[in-house]
Amino acid sequence: MNVSEWQKRLEDNFSSNGVIGEKLMSIIEQENDFGLQMLNYQGHRILNDSFQSFFIETLEQTDQWLGRNGVSAGAPTYLFILLQYVSMFKRLRAAENLFLHGYPLDGFSLLRDIKDQAIFLAAIITGQTSLSALNGVEPFGKVLLNEKEKEKLHSKKLIEEKRVMKLYVGADSGLAREIIDDLTDWERAFHAEVHGSRFTKTEALKWLQGEEELHFAPNPKEQSVAMYMNRATEINWMVLRTFPYLQLEHNAFGGEWARKWKVLDESYEYAVLGLEKLGKRIATSFLAFVKVKFLFSPQDTFYTDRG
Repeated sequence: MNVSEWQKRLEDNFSSNGVIGEKLMSIIEQENDFGLQMLNYQGHRILNDSFQSFFIETLEQTDQWLGRNGVSAGAPTYLFILLQYVSMFKRLRAAENLFLHGYPLDGFSLLRDIKDQAIFLAAIITGQTSLSALNGVEPFGKVLLNEKEKEKLHSKKLIEEKRVMKLYVGADSGLAREIIDDLTDWERAFHAEVHGSRFTKTEALKWLQGEEELHFAPNPKEQSVAMYMNRATEINWMVLRTFPYLQLEHNAFGGEWARKWKVLDESYEYAVLGLEKLGKRIATSFLAFVKVKFLFSPQDTFYTDRG
């Protein structure tokens, strides 16, 4: 079988009315319709779109500053930190696109890594770890590794990540016991969906109980939509709080950038306080967590090399 024959066989078997994969068309239409429905959540849309626009502005500011000034010899890991932010932005966009096409719990799953990266960045900013430690290597160590060295590196990386997580959301965080308990539940929710799709499967319970049809197209429940939006709000706020670390010198991005940062910071606090008013205990604990562990600002925070 050559390539042309391989392709024609697929077309012959899976075409209908001149369309390959015709049954997929109705799913795509429903995905697009779901995105239009999400426009009704104006608060989330305005806050989220403002944040992501500011994220782009911050990356552009950084690129322009580097174009004018370059990176000094005293900042050897800065470009790797910048790449971490670029990676987070892409993952945020992927999560949001999944949400807007009717898959909020899949978007929620992607937020888990962004959450972890924000915590690791906070630990780097405060000097509690370094980029090299989080990657299991010594600064400027070997680039080419054999299999045994790779395994050792991976083990060291996992150990350091667990140590940092304990410092931020676990037993060594210094936070009150009830806050640690709430953050532990918060962490477990991400783990349950990433490893096993627990909440996605829960959405199908009514079908299992014979109360509704089996859905192939997006059919997320209100609880799943709220779950994504609330966690996105919290995690975006964490990421925003670390933005000043991209400044290679004090107040490098200027007063206007700092003013916009403050507007977003206060807006996220307002949104989380709104959840607290609804009686969501995690909101109270999360506010305390951010105020203690993400205590950064444009005026007081800028890049310091941590190895």
